[in-house]
Amino acid sequence: MIICLGSDGNIKSIGTEHNGIYVSLSDCGSVVNVIIPINYYEIKGIDFEGNYYIEANGYLEYDNYSGRLQKIGYTWLSYDNYSKRLEKIGNAWISYNNYSGKLEKIGDLWISYNNYSGKLEKVGDTWLGYDNYSGRLQKIGYMWLEYDNYSGKLRKVGDNWLEYDNYSGKLRKIGYAWLEYDNYSGKLRKIGDNWIEYDNYSGRLFKFGYQYIEYDNYSGKLRKIG
Repeated sequence: MIICLGSDGNIKSIGTEHNGIYVSLSDCGSVVNVIIPINYYEIKGIDFEGNYYIEANGYLEYDNYSGRLQKIGYTWLSYDNYSKRLEKIGNAWISYNNYSGKLEKIGDLWISYNNYSGKLEKVGDTWLGYDNYSGRLQKIGYMWLEYDNYSGKLRKVGDNWLEYDNYSGKLRKIGYAWLEYDNYSGKLRKIGDNWIEYDNYSGRLFKFGYQYIEYDNYSGKLRKIG
């Protein structure tokens, strides 16, 4: 599974990745993002909002004083004392631009932005391209993205077609992987061969495939994956 972390170290969502497409499980499949791949140490990728996507398995630990997430499995997180932003994820140091505050570097990978539009332009050796008319992301490295002309929804990422339900508008298929929803609650129940289960009492995500998700009984914080 993958944890989406904000620059402040707060968990935005828990999800899974399928061919570069991130599907949030904690938001019942309502959040679908294209991950800009990094695969740098523990960091799988980033997105345009400055969130980090980390492959997660094991116990999660929090700082007793600040309450901030401190460890995911064997991956330690540290923060800048002044800005409180993430400063290090595992072996990867993170730096931000002093003027704009934008993410500038992860390890030895530089992140650059277009001087005119301010849009993310390059991550390491990966260039990003945008449509001149709509301004939407059109290319990540050698991978093309296509959108529906009518709805504007993402329709294709690389070789993977995305299909949506004509009635509900929910995502129904990524490549060859079907997504299924509960008829009563509307919650995401299956992605490909992986069944998704929720706690009957709290409604929280409980299991994805063979991986269990555990929470702290007192604080409600995520405590373990797998």
